[in-house]
Amino acid sequence: MALRSVTSKPFQKKKLWTGVALLAVFMAELFFYTWVRVGCTRMGYDIILERNENRKHIKTGRCLKIELARLEAPQRIIEKAKQEFGLVIPGSQQIVILP
Repeated sequence: MALRSVTSKPFQKKKLWTGVALLAVFMAELFFYTWVRVGCTRMGYDIILERNENRKHIKTGRCLKIELARLEAPQRIIEKAKQEFGLVIPGSQQIVILP
């Protein structure tokens, strides 16, 4: 019995420290995995928000292009010139051709 207690005490300490080290490695691995998964999820949410923002900007750009085309229409410009500035299309006698 004395032989068993003498040889087992250092063996138990070594086994205990090995177990603690393995537990510490396992816990560190668990925290790292959790951190990576949370980062992945957060990145996914950010991608969805940016995609929605991009779609909104594309829609606004399309609306602005339509508005620009409407404002640049020749008929609208002629109408505005007549109504707001009193301009008229010149007659044939008002046109001067330069050499």
